[in-house]
Amino acid sequence: MFFCQNVEHEGSPIVGFCLSVDCQEPKSQFCVECLINPQKHEKCRNDCKRFDKIDILIDFIIYELKKMLVQIDQKFQQVKQQYQNTVKQIYKEQQKFSEMIKNLKEQKFKEFCEQIGSIKNCNRILKQSQIEKEIINLWLKEGIELINNKQYQCALVKLEKVLKEDKSNYLAWFYQCVILMQLENNCKPFEMLEKFQIEHPNFQDQTLKEVEEKLRIKKSDISSLILQNYSLIKFKKRNAIIKNQKNIDFMISCDTILSLDQNNVYALWMKIISLMEIKQYEQAISIAEQCIIKFPKKGYFYYIKGFGLKNQKKYNEALDFYNQSITLDSNNIDAFFEKGNTLDYLKQHEQAISCYEKVISLDPNNVDAYNNKGISLKNLKQYEQAIICYDKAISLSQNNFIFYNNKGISLDYLKQYEQAISCYEKVISLDPNNVDAYNKKGNSLHKLKKYEQAIIFYDKAISLDPNNVFSHNNKGLSAQWTLGNTLHELKQYEEAIVYYDKAISLDSNNFIAYNNKGISLKILKQYEEAVNCYNKAISINPNYVDAYFNKGISLDDLKFYDQSIICYDQMISLSLNKIIAYLNKGNSLKNLKQYKQAMICYEKAISLDPNNVDAYNNKGNTLHELKQYEEAIIYYDKAISLDQNNFIAYNNKGNTLYELKQFEKANFCYDKAIQLDPNYANAYFNKANLLCFLDLNEQAIKNFEIALQLNHPYQIFIQQKIQLIRTKLQS
Repeated sequence: MFFCQNVEHEGSPIVGFCLSVDCQEPKSQFCVECLINPQKHEKCRNDCKRFDKIDILIDFIIYELKKMLVQIDQKFQQVKQQYQNTVKQIYKEQQKFSEMIKNLKEQKFKEFCEQIGSIKNCNRILKQSQIEKEIINLWLKEGIELINNKQYQCALVKLEKVLKEDKSNYLAWFYQCVILMQLENNCKPFEMLEKFQIEHPNFQDQTLKEVEEKLRIKKSDISSLILQNYSLIKFKKRNAIIKNQKNIDFMISCDTILSLDQNNVYALWMKIISLMEIKQYEQAISIAEQCIIKFPKKGYFYYIKGFGLKNQKKYNEALDFYNQSITLDSNNIDAFFEKGNTLDYLKQHEQAISCYEKVISLDPNNVDAYNNKGISLKNLKQYEQAIICYDKAISLSQNNFIFYNNKGISLDYLKQYEQAISCYEKVISLDPNNVDAYNKKGNSLHKLKKYEQAIIFYDKAISLDPNNVFSHNNKGLSAQWTLGNTLHELKQYEEAIVYYDKAISLDSNNFIAYNNKGISLKILKQYEEAVNCYNKAISINPNYVDAYFNKGISLDDLKFYDQSIICYDQMISLSLNKIIAYLNKGNSLKNLKQYKQAMICYEKAISLDPNNVDAYNNKGNTLHELKQYEEAIIYYDKAISLDQNNFIAYNNKGNTLYELKQFEKANFCYDKAIQLDPNYANAYFNKANLLCFLDLNEQAIKNFEIALQLNHPYQIFIQQKIQLIRTKLQS
């Protein structure tokens, strides 16, 4: 350690030297105490340089000497002898100053002091110039030249020196990212580069000129080519979007860089993601595979190959590469995110949620992770939890209409239609031409039975896109046939069919439109035409359960019970919810008087749903047909215990009690059915028959007349019965 020679603070370590030629102090070195004392170095305080500043000064002196060398070299032919002598002197000076740097770094201050006069002389010459700025440019230029020579580690050292002195030197920052891509195995440099572009969107164009003019870097050098390449793209979530669709120029640029350095990670990465952008997945995957062979520890190449495989719908293969990427780089946000997406495609939603949660733990403000987690929760029917995720995404990005749209969908599933409508209105305010939002708002209004209002929004959707037919699996019901559904609810069945036909004309494979047209035709009692529509829907989508169900009902209306049973059997083979299929199959078998087989179906429905009222009621009806009246009553009572307002079960129980000649109890059941539904014509009809049997003819006529007013199907029979009773009363 070299200590201060001042008697007052002898022994204090020195921190620098005074470089003034005119300094009056006996010793050039100084300690902290020397600087504090205002009387010391009073007239040359600005020339008191700490060790780090002397390092910069010497570096600059060396730089100036290099410049002098270039100037002398140009005059070589004119003054050859002088040149040679000068060169020797300059080399000697360079060696001397290099030795001084070494002495300074090794703290050989005694030797340094013996040579300090040379620095003082140079400092006097240079102290008016902008030394630090010049030396920073020197380091930057040297760093860039090292990049051109593929000496990336040395280049990084130079650029780090630049950034230590000038943190806002964006060119150094950019090239540091490029070098780290080459040297590091994790994804951090890519995240840095993406963040850099967001913060400095105009960096490329401004800096290209600086590189060419100020730093005098050739356009054909790797460093310049990389910057030119970067100026053609815009990053979006680690993917490159090529500006102005200059795909060919961009590819040529990547290939030019690779012709100079075939292992340049920046150029390889840019080429891969740009190929992904234009959907040339095979070529992108091929390059990624080559990169994995060259750089087996760089996890992001495994990730990008997985991304390409996912886009080819090779989901299980994609997962393997995401997992390898994560093994190599456990902080790769994109690998976790895309793994979650892929698991969602495979309907492995719980595992997908774990991936999105990992993304959130690494990046708590990642709105896409919250949104995708919400979608996974929605797919698991955890709608309240999904809404929490969408709300978090909205709080982080209040103008993203997708998050409001997804929240609206979950609210629809929760039957919170008013709140869902508010979400769709927010979507419309952010994106006034969003056809899907108008359509979904119409759907919610439809479910609230606000049919006229719903039609207004379907009309708006159609006006924005007259040819819009959304698929059932991704964008929901099409505006055309959803409008048809609403007209259907308004009993405007013919007009509804017009819109279903419009939807079919736009998309001949729209099986749901065929199904819905069939429903309208059935209500119009055009059963054969309805069956034709259901057949068309089934031919397009053989797994569409609703079409088999509706076809079965129309075949029942046509009394083609054997054929309807085939439909219900198909439902049973396809559907997760088989209860209604067993119920309808049982009804068809009962109509064929195959009562025992019918009961097997009802019992199967009960085994699947022990609280199914219709199954108990229908089994009771079948037992009634078999004249097993006491047992039938047991099943009617079970239906009533499950649903005390089930007027049909009371009516059916009344019919069975009538057969058992328990007339008072039967009459009670009919009265109970009428009390529960004053418009239930069957109960009045059956009560009238009972009263007629008991010779309570006036009351019987009254109940028959009510049944007539309620459009009971046995109109002629009832009129004849009333006439017979009145004739009997007159005789």
